[in-house]
Order: sequence, then C-alpha cells, then structure tokens
Amino acid sequence: MEHYYPANSFARQLRAVYFFIKRRVLQYVTVLSAGAMIWGSVAMPAVASTPTLFGNAAISNTGYGTGHSARLSSSNSAPGYGGLDFSIPPGTTFEDVQTLSLDYNITDDDCKAGSPRFQINVDTGKGIRNILVYIGPEPKYTGCTQNTWKNTGNLLSSSKSVDTTQLAGGTFYDPYSAAVSKYGSMPVVGMQLMVDSGYAFPDNEETVLVDNVFINQTPYTFETKVSKDN
Repeated sequence: MEHYYPANSFARQLRAVYFFIKRRVLQYVTVLSAGAMIWGSVAMPAVASTPTLFGNAAISNTGYGTGHSARLSSSNSAPGYGGLDFSIPPGTTFEDVQTLSLDYNITDDDCKAGSPRFQINVDTGKGIRNILVYIGPEPKYTGCTQNTWKNTGNLLSSSKSVDTTQLAGGTFYDPYSAAVSKYGSMPVVGMQLMVDSGYAFPDNEETVLVDNVFINQTPYTFETKVSKDN
C-alpha cells in the first residue's frame, strides 16, 4: 500500500532533540526561580498552561467555536515550518498518552507528506526519537477538504495507527495498542504539533488552522496570550 514518508526525517529528529534540550534548560531555570521565591522573589510557573508557538506560527482571529486559533504554515521561506510545543508533565510515559485530538482547517492546499502531525518525543535510552501521529484521511493522510473545519476524533483510539519507524522494531502503520506494548514504558519528554510540508505543493505553501487541542483531558485553546519561540 502506498504511503507518504515524511521528508527530512533527520532534520525532524534534530528538532526533537532541540525541544528536549530547551525544556531541560527551562526546568532548570524554574528550579532556580522556585529557590528565589523562598527569598522573596517572583517565581516562574513550573508548567506552561498554553503551548509555545515556533517557526511560522501565529495566532489567527478565526477559531472554531472560539475567537482565536493557531495558524501553522510551511513555505520555502525560512524556517520552512510552523508548530506548537506542548509542556508534558514529568514522569509521563508513552502509555500514559491515550488521547490526542483537535479541530483543524486546511486553508492552503492540503494535508500531505506527513503534515500536519503530532510528534511525541520519547527517550529511547539511546537518544530522543519521535512517534508520529498523522492528521488527515487514512491511509495516505492526504485529501483534506480545504477551508472546512474538521475534528480528528481520538487519534490514539484502538482503531488508529501511529508511525514508529524512528524506533527499533517500528513500522509506518503501527497499531496504537501494539506501539504501547512495545514502547509504553518510554518517557515522553515533549510533544509538538507540526506543519512542514509546503515543499510538497506547487506553490510551496501549506497552512493549517488548529483549535481545541486535547492531550488526554487537557484542553488547549488560544484565547489567552501564547508565547512565541523563534
């Protein structure tokens, strides 16, 4: 069966490592801030309540049942991708992540070549790798209806597959339950929602609006101030 493998997989692994290092630095700063609070200083929050925008990502005034959404874009202009970075509670393992869903609207071109997707950063013990969860009509994850809001349902339900090809023994269409049995104990050190396949279209552009993201029981909307990491 034909399917689309994401391009630049090495670059995507590097981005996963980048977010892992950045998160560890932020945790260190948080610990220092907590210590400072004991001495009367103002401390930073331990866990961000909203995701961080990065790359070609911005807040849009068009939401789905809300006033705002996140606009994630990919084009031939640097950096060529856009996304959201989510803070994951310490101690979370892959088997703990049981629900991923969102409302999305493809406003430019289509879903294709592994984009948009969630990427779950797991610590394999030999490095940080991604378990990829694609968004769009199965099995090719392309053919999205343009300018129409859709809900994904739970992308980690028993009938869904994930891409575990970056891990030992992984496959492109790995049933979620099988992936949990193989990799469930691996620590989750981060998670992103990515758009990065503008190169796959004649105009070199891909734009997706996303709203009402759920990671397990935690909802993410974009009505409050969201930080941006360039």
